[in-house]
Amino acid sequence: MGAKDGGGEENAGETKANSSFKDEPQAYLLRSWFDAALDAGGDESIEAESGRVSRQGEQMTQNGITRRQHYVPDFYLQGWCDDEGRATAHDLQNLNDKKTFKTTPANVLVQSYFYEEDPAKPDNRIEDILAAMEGRAATVVKKVIAATADTYVQAAAANLSRTLTDADVDILAEFAAYQYMRVPGAIEQKRSELEGSLLDEAAKAHHLNPGRFVESGYAYIVDRFKKMKFMFFISSGQDFVTSDWPCSERKANNGLRCRALRFISPSS
Repeated sequence: MGAKDGGGEENAGETKANSSFKDEPQAYLLRSWFDAALDAGGDESIEAESGRVSRQGEQMTQNGITRRQHYVPDFYLQGWCDDEGRATAHDLQNLNDKKTFKTTPANVLVQSYFYEEDPAKPDNRIEDILAAMEGRAATVVKKVIAATADTYVQAAAANLSRTLTDADVDILAEFAAYQYMRVPGAIEQKRSELEGSLLDEAAKAHHLNPGRFVESGYAYIVDRFKKMKFMFFISSGQDFVTSDWPCSERKANNGLRCRALRFISPSS
C-alpha cells in the first residue's frame, strides 16, 4: 500500500497493565502523520436486532451475507487514504510490471467469501467475529489518536498512560493477533511448513481453510500477544508504507526471527 507521512520516530512510551513482562516480546505501533483523519466510528454499523455487523465497502448479497471480505480491515486502510479517499497501491506480485495505482479501501486486499468454511453455503460466522473485533479495535485506535495529538513525546506518553485502560491494551493485542493470522501470507507460510508432513492433501486443505485457520491460530497465539508490552512511536518527516501483512515478525540482521512483532498502523 501507499505511503503516509512518517519519519523520525520518537518513543511515546510503553503501556501494559503489568510491568513484569520485561523478557516478553514487544509489539510496536507506529503512528504516522497525515491530513485525512480516521473516523473510527463511521465505518462500522451494528444492526441491534440481528446482531450482524456491516461495514462500508463490504458488498452484501440479497440475504444479508457479506460477499467481499477484507483480510486487512477497511477502517485500517482508510488511514492510508488521501483527501479523495484513495490510497496508492503497489502491486508486487509481478515485479517486472511494477504496477502502481490509486484505489479505494473497498477494492483492495479483499476476496469473495474468503473466510467461509463452505463458500457454497456462506454463513459469515468468521466474518462477523472479525467485524465485531474490528469495531472494538477502531474505537481504541480513536483513543490513541486523541491521546497522541500532542506531538511533544513526553506529553503524548503521559496522555497514553492516562487514557488507555488495561482492557484497551488487550483489545489492541487481540486485533494484532487476528491480523497476524488472518492474511493469505500467513496461510501460505503454514502451507510451506506442512510440505513433507504426514497430512494428506484433504487434511491440509481442511486446516488451511482461511476461516478455520484464523480461528484456531488466534486461539493459539492470543495469550502470547496479551503478554507483550506495546511501544508507540510518533513520527514525522518521511513516509511509511503498509502491506497485505501489516502485523509481522521482526527479523534480525542475520535473518533470524526476533522475539518481537511490528504492527504498522496509521492513527491520526
